[in-house]
Amino acid sequence: MTEVWKVQGLSSTQKIVLLSLADNANDQGECYPSVSMLMEKCSLSDRAVQKALAELIEIGHISRSFRNGRATIYTVHPRTTFTPERSSPPNVVHPTPEPDSPPPPNHVHPTPERGSPITVNEPSVEPSKNRKSAPKREVSVSELVADGLSEQTASELLAHRKRKRADLTPRAWEGIKSEASKAGWSAEQAVAKLLTRGWTAFEADWLKPQERGSPAEPSKSGKHSGFDRKNYREGVTEDGSLV
Repeated sequence: MTEVWKVQGLSSTQKIVLLSLADNANDQGECYPSVSMLMEKCSLSDRAVQKALAELIEIGHISRSFRNGRATIYTVHPRTTFTPERSSPPNVVHPTPEPDSPPPPNHVHPTPERGSPITVNEPSVEPSKNRKSAPKREVSVSELVADGLSEQTASELLAHRKRKRADLTPRAWEGIKSEASKAGWSAEQAVAKLLTRGWTAFEADWLKPQERGSPAEPSKSGKHSGFDRKNYREGVTEDGSLV
């Protein structure tokens, strides 16, 4: 830091950044502070710190080395002798050739002999537009049956999806099961609804609020039911006459 105080010709921003680096340096002048730490110590913006670091490197007061995946190392070696902040590179002008100088050589590849084989560089990878994508895997009837569908319902579902030109992939089937569970229905009930309505898929939000939960089982009673619960001796005496 004593050497830094002797440095002349720096702006206040450059000076405070150089002092902060010297304050963090070891005996060899090496330090590895982050830009955010320099911003906090110097009360400067990220852009101001980055600019000051680049200028100090260009002038020669510091150097830095990058390490993959690790902090950047800055080495502080202040130059107490004043040098301009920016020096113009020497203006190198090529001499004008003499009037009788030969023209520069024009390097042209020689024309191949007639009948020479033609070299064609084929692309190593076939263009994507010409490549055929792998066919999508479709869920099988046995997989649907294992998930709770009857064999007939599973076959109807696959045929229905083919008519809709929408193969039943494992992902699509998982979506149907998930929505059925969200609605409180079984997979069989959801697929039955899907087939009845002609839907390609099943969404719980497509149901009416009163349809949520387990669908009502069809009633087994009718106008010709309940005979087993009727008392046919009501109004008849023991001798068989009517009351």
